Amino acid sequence: MTLVPGEIPGWVPRALGTATSGLHRIPWGFTNETWTGTDPEGGRIVATLMTSPARARSVLARAPAVAQLLTEVGLETPVPIPERSEPERAVIVHAWLDGIPGMIRLGEADGPRAVGLAAGDAWRRLGDADPANVDLDDLWARPSALVAAARRWLSGAQADLSTSHVAIAADRIDQLGGPEDGVRRFVHGDLVPANLLLREGGPPVVLDLETVRIGDPLLDAGWFSWIVRFHHPAAWQAAWGAFAEAAHLTDLDGAARARLLALPTARILEILADRDLEQAARGRWLEQLRALADTPAALV
Repeated sequence: MTLVPGEIPGWVPRALGTATSGLHRIPWGFTNETWTGTDPEGGRIVATLMTSPARARSVLARAPAVAQLLTEVGLETPVPIPERSEPERAVIVHAWLDGIPGMIRLGEADGPRAVGLAAGDAWRRLGDADPANVDLDDLWARPSALVAAARRWLSGAQADLSTSHVAIAADRIDQLGGPEDGVRRFVHGDLVPANLLLREGGPPVVLDLETVRIGDPLLDAGWFSWIVRFHHPAAWQAAWGAFAEAAHLTDLDGAARARLLALPTARILEILADRDLEQAARGRWLEQLRALADTPAALV
């Protein structure tokens, strides 16, 4: 993707430096805007414009601890460079890490399976991470609180949904209830091809730590399945099959399979409740929510 200088937003050279060459935007991602280039010393550098300074400050503050957590389970993730980041402008800067972007790999002949295996491997490793010393939200590990929150989120979105879609979403929210000592695990929150760099013979690089939390591990599994199914339907069967294989999720019971639809439903509703969400993005997420409601329960 090549852009003429006039198309480069002013924040990009300010964040990456006016001497940085080969500036271009990474062409995927729903909410954040990410650019990369080569600095004068020859190293690749990356800058991301987030939706708010508060989100940038949060990522900058917890990224080192989360990166250490992932290192302990064999995963690598880029760490923000504090002296180059500008959280007050919602900009985070970090070094480039090598690997084949999952979005590129997905389009290759054997790509869906490769991406699914990498994502499933990352999912399994994330399950070994111990987040005890990292301050993370645990709403998604408290079933009754999550159900109550999801009902509020649905109430805020129902004016834009049909009666049948509201009813399906409400039914799926009810499926999230359970014992108060819900499953607690480190969860990425957006484990999708766009947030993976594949490496030959090793685990993937995991990108974008904005949505990490403590919660039900099936959130990451269901989210991967849904995002691939919606955006890359031709790749879904191979990608999800490989994910389930690598994650050891090939023998789920009916309740677990239902959660693979229910958890993404609640996650989209959470996104729609975000006051920083732009109107165009809101429309895209509403489209996904309607499509998810129309998706048969036999997802796996």
